[in-house]
Amino acid sequence: MSRINWEPMTRAFLSSESGAVVTDWVVLTAATMALSLGVFAVVSPGLEDLSAETAEVLSDSDVVFESQHFGQSVMDMALAMEVDNRNDAWKERRVDRVQSLSDQRLANQLSNWNSRTPENSNHSQERIDFEVRIRELESERRGT
Repeated sequence: MSRINWEPMTRAFLSSESGAVVTDWVVLTAATMALSLGVFAVVSPGLEDLSAETAEVLSDSDVVFESQHFGQSVMDMALAMEVDNRNDAWKERRVDRVQSLSDQRLANQLSNWNSRTPENSNHSQERIDFEVRIRELESERRGT
């Protein structure tokens, strides 16, 4: 049996440049991936915080309510209503009082105002409609 001389083949293999491009691409791809993972590790916590804050703001009932009412708040809509020659300061106080109510009290007052008529109370129909409407709007804003 003849003996294989490995030395010329080893030299030929080591001096050959075919396949060097593949090696360069592997190294370049590995470096790109390492850099990408490093950037992701640095940026990810900030993005998580930002997305949580964004979700919190978008889930806020005022944002949802105003988007459904073309950017108007309960106060904006109340100020646009006509009520027995009442001024804006009176309307603002009424809305502030309604917005300070608990959910249960708001529901009770809505039911109470819905049962009123000018005949069984000392309020005009315009005032009753105003009181009912701001309570309905506030209930809608709260999602109750």
